[in-house]
Amino acid sequence: MFSIKTRIGFPCVLLGAVLLLGPGAAAQTAGKRVVRVMQRNMDAGTDMGYIFSATDPVSLMKGIAKTYNEAVASNIPQREALLAAEIGKQQPDLVALQEASLWLTGPLNEPPPTTVLYDQLQLLLNELQNLGLHYAVVAVNTLLDAEVPTPLGFDLRLQDRDAMLARTDLAPSEFSVSNAQMGVYQAEFVLGNPLLGQIPVPRGWMTADVQVGSAAFRFANTHLESPPAPTDIQVAQAQELVLILATATTPVILCGDFNANAEPGYNHFPTTDLIVSAGFVDAWHALRPFEAGLTWPLHGEDPYTSQSKPNQRMDLVYTRGVGAEKTYRIGLPVQGIWPSDHAGVVAAVSMPE
Repeated sequence: MFSIKTRIGFPCVLLGAVLLLGPGAAAQTAGKRVVRVMQRNMDAGTDMGYIFSATDPVSLMKGIAKTYNEAVASNIPQREALLAAEIGKQQPDLVALQEASLWLTGPLNEPPPTTVLYDQLQLLLNELQNLGLHYAVVAVNTLLDAEVPTPLGFDLRLQDRDAMLARTDLAPSEFSVSNAQMGVYQAEFVLGNPLLGQIPVPRGWMTADVQVGSAAFRFANTHLESPPAPTDIQVAQAQELVLILATATTPVILCGDFNANAEPGYNHFPTTDLIVSAGFVDAWHALRPFEAGLTWPLHGEDPYTSQSKPNQRMDLVYTRGVGAEKTYRIGLPVQGIWPSDHAGVVAAVSMPE
């Protein structure tokens, strides 16, 4: 039996007690303070379909090579440049990221691979800096960490990560971020495969406390489990998340790729209903009740295909104790290159006076 080696990732808080934000952050609109948040799945460049559809060792090794080639062909550096330009245009104060992946290579059968192939998060930060934009990482949560030998003569390693960014160019009296916390859900999908063995797939959550003048709120980011995992695993993760956020004594803004369609009909999971029943308001539905606002998929993978018609709204912004006054989608392809296979979502949220 062929096995994928997995490693336990460790959360990383990259900033200290206070993070400063910039002009345009917490902007004044008609006397109200407004915070702009962005939800963005960065797209690792592959859904691993070639690997998980393998039926024997030969097709598995071919699948690993195809997966590597697919990630390379997804234009990761170019996509991060597009995402940086998108951030520059939208000027979000806080950004919730999923699939901020780290790809590494190393000598064949000499684990662990440590040579960076693509660091999607660092590539994004570099592009932001090149544009003269001031953002920093609040924290990074490393989740799945898996490595395989390839028939291409090297070992390949993928770290799945979630992250949060914030602007860094405003006085702390105007905007500050502190107390970053993160963790991994106890409910976990274990992918069983005759060729690969048992592969745990950890999913996580992140929070930080934000002060906007005299107003405060908790910002949260998550990436819940997706099919083919049983629905009850995703629902259990959402239940954990609701309990974690129940401890907040301030309003909450929750962003994430929930892998659950918030629209009725096709593939509607009970996950989003559970979150709403816990007192959260779906910003899109509240402001655009007659627009589906579908966010996935913008294109297919295995093989990488042209633009498709999205059929699910799974990239979501929820609020509790505050209200969004505007929300819209972003992330359409530019010259045939998508920043991600997900559309992004931006919401402007009014702070209590």
